[in-house]
Amino acid sequence: MAYTTLEPTMEYFILENVGYIAYISFRHWFWAWRERKIILADPVCDTQHYQEIVRAFTDKYPHVIFVEASKAFAEELDKMGYQINQFGIETDIPLPHFSLQGKARAKLRQWRNKCEREGVVVKEQNITDCSNIDEIKELSKEWLKKKGGGEFSFLV
Repeated sequence: MAYTTLEPTMEYFILENVGYIAYISFRHWFWAWRERKIILADPVCDTQHYQEIVRAFTDKYPHVIFVEASKAFAEELDKMGYQINQFGIETDIPLPHFSLQGKARAKLRQWRNKCEREGVVVKEQNITDCSNIDEIKELSKEWLKKKGGGEFSFLV
């Protein structure tokens, strides 16, 4: 069976009829002299298969580090005996109920008003629905030049 690579800098562990795990291989003369597999995010599978796919992965690659895991996946890892450490938080904003009222949101209102005056329109749509894909690619290329020139990978 052929698989399409989702992100060329990542490797993929596929457990047939269950899902896959995205990871990178990492070795460093000081930090990781024994190669580690760094797993990015939760496995892509039904949550009931988390432990099954992790066991299959760690049977093949016993030296692993999990990053960007959801709370639900971290709880499964904890049940399996892994040590869990939280670094930072991820904030979700419930957009349908979000309000710009109040003193704390004054700067947001200021920027929104500036954008409205300048005719900025923001809309969400699928990239395949865009009428001028070349314009989007050019805009992306220009933005990347200002940010150092290259695409990021792994955590973005």
